[in-house]
Amino acid sequence: MLKFKLKYMIKTGMNVLKSLTCERPVAVIFLFHAIEKASSSWTGGHRYITPYETFKKQIEFIHKHFTIVSTTELIKSLKNGLQNKEKIASIHFDDGFLSYKEIALPYLKQLKIVSTVFLIHDVLLGEIPKRNKLAYCMNTEARSLLINRMQPFIHELGGRHVNLSKMSTAQFLAWSKNNFNCKLEKCVEEVFKDTWNPEIEKSPFLDLQSALKIKDDPYVEIGSHTLTHSMLSRLSEEQQRKEIIDGHKIFENCFGIESDFFAYPYGGITHFNEISCRIVQESESIIAFSAYGGVNRKCNRTDVKRITLSDQSPFGVKALLANNIVGHE
Repeated sequence: MLKFKLKYMIKTGMNVLKSLTCERPVAVIFLFHAIEKASSSWTGGHRYITPYETFKKQIEFIHKHFTIVSTTELIKSLKNGLQNKEKIASIHFDDGFLSYKEIALPYLKQLKIVSTVFLIHDVLLGEIPKRNKLAYCMNTEARSLLINRMQPFIHELGGRHVNLSKMSTAQFLAWSKNNFNCKLEKCVEEVFKDTWNPEIEKSPFLDLQSALKIKDDPYVEIGSHTLTHSMLSRLSEEQQRKEIIDGHKIFENCFGIESDFFAYPYGGITHFNEISCRIVQESESIIAFSAYGGVNRKCNRTDVKRITLSDQSPFGVKALLANNIVGHE
């Protein structure tokens, strides 16, 4: 399995490199999540964390090899067929981490770079996403309590080979993404509720009041990221419609704006499906962004591709950076 994954990542990296080194114009969106100056209980073990110094180097690199434009400009260029030979890029942030406002945004504004942040409605109102509740429990003194409560349910489900106490936080978070059920999620909710004190350790996410303060910043564009950040491919059509369409309308009402931008939660190729795409297509104007990699040469409104960057980016992305994306100078 490891050998297969390595071959897949190498192949993906080379395909992206090949597409970027040719003379045809291309539009690339680079996606970040949390930018950190210090480790955090909320995110330790997650693959989407980018240390601040690494983030600066990546942005400097992108700035050197691309013309960085707003998402609005990038989509307009795609709709117009990318008439020139210029390589353009946009910078995105998913989930609405507080570090976007406090760390990333001030740096990007120094460089006069417009970025887009995608916000989750429930998180703006104070909810913590499930994966961050899990990370918090696994990175604090709550770890043992959580493992003790979860292990019997895992055995009950036939997972006797799964030993949580021997897993690193990163391994457990990766395993949980595709193996959690209602009982296991309930365990996390109960342990988190019993152990988290919001007066001592603040939420790592923007609340609605903080988000409203940046919505009119000329260097900020905002988009919706569903109501609850649920994996759409696991939901019924009715549930997906509520998350995508109703969530987008509520988002626009909260901010008093009209926005075309929407990002699929998780964004992997298995995390949304044909129903998701059809719902987006049936909407009047929503443009949906994925996160499984790739570049754009035309505007596919149901799947505008993005490349995720972090400190643990896949081989393909590291190859992009190591090979200067646009070829050797």
